[in-house]
Amino acid sequence: MISSSTTPIGQPQPAKSRTAKFSLWGLAEALGTVAFICTLAGFAGEWAWLLELTTHFRLQYLVLLTGLGAVLAFGKRLKPAAVFLVGALLNAIVLAPWLFPASTPKPVGKTFRLMLLNVNTENTHHDRVLAEVRRSQPDVLLLMEVDNRWLSALQELTNPLPHTLLAPREDNFGIALFSRLPLKSPDVVELGDAGVPSITTVIEFAERNLFLVGTHPLPPGNPENAGLRNEQLEKLAVTVAERKLPTLVVGDLNAAPWSPHFLKLERSASLLDTGRASGWRPTWPTWFPPLWVPLDHCLVSTELAVSSRHIGNGVGSDHYPLVIDLGFAAK
Repeated sequence: MISSSTTPIGQPQPAKSRTAKFSLWGLAEALGTVAFICTLAGFAGEWAWLLELTTHFRLQYLVLLTGLGAVLAFGKRLKPAAVFLVGALLNAIVLAPWLFPASTPKPVGKTFRLMLLNVNTENTHHDRVLAEVRRSQPDVLLLMEVDNRWLSALQELTNPLPHTLLAPREDNFGIALFSRLPLKSPDVVELGDAGVPSITTVIEFAERNLFLVGTHPLPPGNPENAGLRNEQLEKLAVTVAERKLPTLVVGDLNAAPWSPHFLKLERSASLLDTGRASGWRPTWPTWFPPLWVPLDHCLVSTELAVSSRHIGNGVGSDHYPLVIDLGFAAK
């Protein structure tokens, strides 16, 4: 005898089925509510470290709120759908310069290649880093999280890139510069009270000089570190503002380019994030694409222009390399 589990027409739907549907709609609304609250919280990020952390994942909020808003609208849950789509629009407005990059002037004359990479101190794939550097052929290479073990493993880089400025550390804040171009007045400095090294130097290129700062602030994982990172970015802005030369600021700044503290650096130092000209280029974390965020940056003064900017291959680090071709802008 064959039995049927079909519910007869006209009888109430089983409670289990109704509960399952209610739970799915409830879960969708709960996820969307969290993303919407984080969206709004980010606009107050300048005043509280935890609120500022929410700013980093605006693309994720945009995707989530758009998807949930569409699903809820299809399910005739119009009020939460409308709220979530408004939240998606707010994130889209913030992200627009990176999602739809504007056309910018190209360099005039020669260009040079800058490569930026946080190698991750604990990463043991030295060969992959060397291979990526050889493939990219940078004229200037900035490495972060460099300790003495890393410097020993990368010794061969001094053949194509003989000019160096090295500040290794056994924690995650060593920094090293390798350059084919001559360096003038290279120096290791501390910007703020975090006690981590940054580097400054004048680089000779195309019979002109430009000023480069390489820096790696603390990650804002707690209020104290967030305050020290913000202070370092403020000191960085002061250092750059005092210079009269064309300027490059490069490093893992532990801030998304739409973070209020990153935007403040841009304004205070009269710099331009090169990502605005090349679009969305996330560099961290390599191991989990759904959370990808641009943390590694190159900012330039108006005397410089970018011809190309791209992300390199993975090298075993939690960061991808960032490679930029740039030169002097038209006068």
